[in-house]
Amino acid sequence: MDWLKVSSMHRRAVAEIVAAIALLGVTIGLSSGLAATYYGWLRSFSSQSTLLEGQAAQLTSTRVYLVAADWSAGSKVWLFNAGGTPVTISEVYADGSLLAPGSWLLVDSGTGENSTSLLPGHLYALSVAASSSVVIYFGDLYMVEAAVGP
Repeated sequence: MDWLKVSSMHRRAVAEIVAAIALLGVTIGLSSGLAATYYGWLRSFSSQSTLLEGQAAQLTSTRVYLVAADWSAGSKVWLFNAGGTPVTISEVYADGSLLAPGSWLLVDSGTGENSTSLLPGHLYALSVAASSSVVIYFGDLYMVEAAVGP
């Protein structure tokens, strides 16, 4: 009968060891899955951060100022690029309507030449048909708006 007691105790000890190893395996598996998920989230956050840093760098180098506006004969807006890089007008809206690229004219005030982009340190006149407001977009990050005041 003593050998039955030992055998039973031996089985119980083996069962506890197997249960501990199984629990350890489950813990390691769940930890690995959680770590992989966290690492993936961290990498996506890092790539978004890099994208935002690039947009911020572009935005800080873009400094276009509205100098004056004349609404008497058509609409004319003077813009000055005080940034360090040339900027190109992507869209122009007059009274809320998108204007086709040929329906507005950008002229360098210093040289009198037509232009498609604003060079740093230059003053430009943008002419559009008569309107009460003009909104100018430079890419997706920067815009200038002028409207008739009260």
